[in-house]
Amino acid sequence: MTSFDRLIRRVFREYQSWKTRRKIYQALPEMRSFDMAEEEASRRHSRVNEIRKARQAFMTQALRGNANGST
Repeated sequence: MTSFDRLIRRVFREYQSWKTRRKIYQALPEMRSFDMAEEEASRRHSRVNEIRKARQAFMTQALRGNANGST
């Protein structure tokens, strides 16, 4: 595999990731705040475990809400 192949794959993965995040943010705008908080914590070399647990709890609640028919 050449370096050009890796570059193409990387660009494609980044594009897919961007589209997925965009859809999630449109459906659940609160997710953006979790991602921004995790990015800031990573930048400051702080722990991100609490942020990830809070995001997981939020997603679980959102999925339960959608499963019950309420939004």
